[in-house]
Amino acid sequence: MAEQITLVIHGVASADEIPGIDRIAGDVRINCAPDLESLQAFLPQAEVLLGWNFRAKDLQQAWHLAERLRWVQWSGAGVDAVLFPEFVASNVQLTNVRGVFDRAMAEYTLGLIFVFAKGMVETMAAQTEHRWAYRWTDLTLGQKVLVVGVGSIGRAIARLLKQAGFEVSGVGRSARNHDPDFDQVYAVEDLVQLLETPDYVVLIPPLTDQTRGHFGEAEFSAMKSTARFINLGHGELV
Repeated sequence: MAEQITLVIHGVASADEIPGIDRIAGDVRINCAPDLESLQAFLPQAEVLLGWNFRAKDLQQAWHLAERLRWVQWSGAGVDAVLFPEFVASNVQLTNVRGVFDRAMAEYTLGLIFVFAKGMVETMAAQTEHRWAYRWTDLTLGQKVLVVGVGSIGRAIARLLKQAGFEVSGVGRSARNHDPDFDQVYAVEDLVQLLETPDYVVLIPPLTDQTRGHFGEAEFSAMKSTARFINLGHGELV
């Protein structure tokens, strides 16, 4: 019989909080580390770490104890929380959940756009107050959306919004024609000029040294006064 692999799950007090974990319970020895103290206790024996709280910074503080660690599975699409120098310099494999949140984030984006366009906040307020409120709302057909970040989430957003009748362009590291998901992909250095026309700007790049503070005074000043800004990434992007 093969020896069990030791897995530490960081960010939960009980393995029952992880959907589907029972499928591997017989093959893996599981320890849960809801905080730094328990992570420090379990990490020396762990060969695999599941980072369930994908914003936690505790791993860097406990890294010197990772004597047997071979693989970190991070539960977020972004892995900036674990890209500290000691990890990057190690041979430990890092994987994330790329693709898992794509459709959910695309639906969330479409929902937010309709909240803005159809005045849903006012609708709910009027309903709560038992008030009939006749008003104009926006027709979204043909409106322009600029998605800054053309990774898997950005692409899922583009596909869904185009199905709903929007014109969707993207901003990536380099420009390219004939993209399968976007009407057009522009280079990031052209961002300020591109912001003059979209009705909605969606921000979804990964947080890196290059994208930190990506949106500032120049970018917001370039947007037309009626445009809406949706940040789906880290607050530090702005």
